[in-house]
Amino acid sequence: MTVSFCRSCGRLVSRNFAYCPYCGVGLRPGPDAAEACSSFSRLEEMQANSREALIMALLDELDGIEADVEKLLGDRVSACDS
Repeated sequence: MTVSFCRSCGRLVSRNFAYCPYCGVGLRPGPDAAEACSSFSRLEEMQANSREALIMALLDELDGIEADVEKLLGDRVSACDS
């Protein structure tokens, strides 16, 4: 296991750690601003696509329920007419 010193608190930490377990400072450099914005843009697009697919599935299910209700009401009206 390779170790290094935390640049904030000076304690020995494993190089495999992303954060110092003693003080919490990040040990690895994070993404730059452009990379972070790109990641968030992709995430927003994925969420929008997921929401759209869910809404379409719910609308299809609602159409099926409406058809069942109309059929039940139509059968009930027919039974009352007899």
